[in-house]
Amino acid sequence: AISTESPLYTVSELFLYILASLLMIEAFINSSRLLSKPGFIINYFDFHLPNASSSRAQTYLVQSELSYQISKKVELQSVVSYTETKAKGANIGSSKRPIGAGTLLAKINWSSKFSTEASIRQEQTSAYKSPFLFSVGAVYQPFKSYVIRSNASRNFR
Repeated sequence: AISTESPLYTVSELFLYILASLLMIEAFINSSRLLSKPGFIINYFDFHLPNASSSRAQTYLVQSELSYQISKKVELQSVVSYTETKAKGANIGSSKRPIGAGTLLAKINWSSKFSTEASIRQEQTSAYKSPFLFSVGAVYQPFKSYVIRSNASRNFR
């Protein structure tokens, strides 16, 4: 048994409080669709340790998607997002990390059995160096119960 009087053993408690909210606004205009998603997340961590205190992180996010149906077979989509996280705590001091991103997607349905899609994405932040990302893929469904997928990408999510 471990004694609570031992200097190697420390009693600690963690209290975690999370508040999250997301609003979705969707509009249709002719062959276009606009989707906007503002939201926020607040995390509050309260550690009861001998040499630590509580920490707090707040994340604000906004994302806007615009889809345009060029024809029955071709769809284009753009996604623009901005996320800002602010954190403050005893062990991390005060920190702020803004991240902006833009994505372009194109999808072509060549037939009811074959489609292709391509995407590019770029993030901008001062926190780290972000590479130019891409993704290409194809889907072939020769039978109702059989699908063949092929994808190539660079760090795309």
